Amino acid sequence: MRLPAGRRALVVGISSLACASAPGADSLTLSWQPGGVGVAGYHVYYGPSSRNYTNVLVVRDATNVTVSGLVPGATYFFTARAHNRAGLEGGYATEITFTNAVAPNAIQGLEPSDNLTGSLSLSPLTFTANARRGAFRVAAAAGVSWDLAAPAWLTFSSTNGNGSFAGSFDAAGNTGAARTGTVLFNCGTNTISLTVTQQALLTGAVALLAPVAAGTNRAPQLVWSQSDPPGTWFYVWLNRDGARYLAFWLQGMTHWTPPTDLPAGSYTWWIQPWNQGGYGPWSAPGTFAVQVPATVAPLWPAADTAPAATQRYVWQADPLATWYELNIIKDGSLFLDRWYTSSNSVVDPATGQFGVDVSQPALGTYQWSVRGWNATGYGLWSGSPAFANGAATPLAPTGAMTYSVPVFSWTAVPGASWYRLWLNRNGAYFYSTWIQMSQAWTPTWDFQAYPGNYDWWVQTWNTGGYGPWSASASFTVP
Repeated sequence: MRLPAGRRALVVGISSLACASAPGADSLTLSWQPGGVGVAGYHVYYGPSSRNYTNVLVVRDATNVTVSGLVPGATYFFTARAHNRAGLEGGYATEITFTNAVAPNAIQGLEPSDNLTGSLSLSPLTFTANARRGAFRVAAAAGVSWDLAAPAWLTFSSTNGNGSFAGSFDAAGNTGAARTGTVLFNCGTNTISLTVTQQALLTGAVALLAPVAAGTNRAPQLVWSQSDPPGTWFYVWLNRDGARYLAFWLQGMTHWTPPTDLPAGSYTWWIQPWNQGGYGPWSAPGTFAVQVPATVAPLWPAADTAPAATQRYVWQADPLATWYELNIIKDGSLFLDRWYTSSNSVVDPATGQFGVDVSQPALGTYQWSVRGWNATGYGLWSGSPAFANGAATPLAPTGAMTYSVPVFSWTAVPGASWYRLWLNRNGAYFYSTWIQMSQAWTPTWDFQAYPGNYDWWVQTWNTGGYGPWSASASFTVP
């Protein structure tokens, strides 16, 4: 198991292993130097070929371990890794190879006797729970008869004969606990017994129980069923957005909660059980997501909003958001940046909308945006609709004017204390004036003396500043 990026410094690897064993013994003692800071224990791996480790031993508070059940004449490959309390492992120690030297009397099952007339050898003497074939060899003088008897779960290609013979035998798959059987070999006046062992049934797959859907919990508890037969260790594998995120061993528990928040993303996870019988199968994959709020859709106010001293801002609610941040810009400068939670909404939640009232007596051009937030992080900012608060609408004069002195009029703007009238004639400035607390103004000259094409606008003002200019109105003096 490799550590995730940024976590590998937590466990120091084991640099090398040493071993000691007597020839023909069924055990081997391994030792190593301590792994360093943060080490809570060690995993010793071994198997029949390089990097093919079919067995693992768990070592606590020691830098040596005795490996039992080794088959005489067999070759084994050993390595080890240190791990911390979270089950995260360091690098592999340098792999060592060990061949268990054959002690003839032990492996051949010979008895030192003047009456010895034959011998029997079996390979292997230890099996996993899975069905497997082995080989046996009889060495006997020509014409000397022999026979053998074995437990029911061992089937030999021949159980009797004369002279030397080479054959095969099959170990049936084990469906229960570990078992031991004795093979009895009779040849002339000699009887030999050999012991064959088979490991317990491998653990079955687990079922993933939770989480199973998208959510906003950034530290969701992963829960799975116990395997049958029960697993004593579980390998947890977690992918995020299609790439490996975390993998580690967990002892004796069928649940795990991340110690820190997971980043937002889509997760896939698997569990593999292990017991003394070996590795069980991987579970079916489970999926869940850690979600952030979606981009919020602003609804109101928009460009055609009527001016008001208290403006209601409304947007589409996001069920994933627990807070909203409202940002308002007035005339290019920050006017308001405020957070709101669900209890602050002035809009019926049944509408699927969220709304707040903001007091903004200042006249001007406004632009606003909103974004959601929950425990997983921020959503994206919405679009930024703009509207003008305090824009008047010109009413008269418009079109062709047939009278000499027109009355200029416009709509009232709440909060405006002054109005500025601007008048162009034939595309150039002609006249401007300020009018206090009134929506009408009458000039003091006769417009018939100044024929031409006129355009005019109105701008509002109060102590909070200038409001926006109105749309233009036009009239003609023939």
